[in-house]
Amino acid sequence: MAETKGSVAKKTKEPVAKEHEGYNGLAVAGFVCSVAGLLTGLSFLVGLILSSIGLSKTKKTGQGGHGMALAGVIIGAIGTGLTLICVIIFTIFVVALVNNTSVWENAFDKFHSKCTYEQQYDSFKHKYNYELICE
Repeated sequence: MAETKGSVAKKTKEPVAKEHEGYNGLAVAGFVCSVAGLLTGLSFLVGLILSSIGLSKTKKTGQGGHGMALAGVIIGAIGTGLTLICVIIFTIFVVALVNNTSVWENAFDKFHSKCTYEQQYDSFKHKYNYELICE
């Protein structure tokens, strides 16, 4: 049935379903985890993942929390990136420190300069016993 020029179509507002009310839980949880990562440095990745899922769901369902999810994604991504950079730098530092024996030798020279090892041969066990003697 076609509408005529003079007819007035009734426009009714459909009631909002219960799932569309309030904030999306994943968006809120992701934002909280991302902000907690600022304090602890540990939960950035969890916040990034939860916020990404929450952002997707807020777009699909129309729930609130889109802004929080977006902020959680941004904070989580930056925090995760900085955390990875710090871990890489720390790992490089530790590997360089372990491989550079002169650093270890210099660090322990003071200890060894004041301490000596004495060895005694134990004829019953057929082995040497070592004793550390420090002044």
